[in-house]
Amino acid sequence: MRLFLRSDGVAMDRVLFIESGSRALAERFLTHLYTSHPAERVDILTCYAGAPSTFDPSRGSVISIHSAHGFRGRRQLITGLARSGYRVVGILCSGEPIMTRWKWAVALRVPAKLLVVNENIDYFWFDRGNLPSMRAMVKHRLGVHTVSSPQLAISGILFPFVFLYLLAYAGWIHTRRLLRSH
Repeated sequence: MRLFLRSDGVAMDRVLFIESGSRALAERFLTHLYTSHPAERVDILTCYAGAPSTFDPSRGSVISIHSAHGFRGRRQLITGLARSGYRVVGILCSGEPIMTRWKWAVALRVPAKLLVVNENIDYFWFDRGNLPSMRAMVKHRLGVHTVSSPQLAISGILFPFVFLYLLAYAGWIHTRRLLRSH
């Protein structure tokens, strides 16, 4: 994750794409990547068997996380990726819990500009110039974007009462069940 303070992009000639989402999303993004940014080399780090159908094997390789066994193997794989000279690391942030630890470990270790791709195949550079996009994505993941301020305030006020009511109801049901069993 280098170049966070620079808000300009970099040449997308050597790309490591981490397939940390569904295969269909990765295939859609690869199609877009090949047509919009003709990179010389696009390598894919994946947990799936085989390559995505839109992957061009003449322009890159598929690296499986299953080839790394144990802590030492994972460390060697990530160190090898860090030394491979990638200029861009693309990660899918689609809200799916696929390869979450891998994508962030590689993003932190590989000295390349980070490209964040969401479930709509919209993408942005992970840098200070895109802080509003990052904030909007986090809000969307947390579900805060759909709640207005008055709704949030009302929910915050009602939550303790609803919680106490549900707790009392559960206590009443369990007490009734206990008394009936004796």
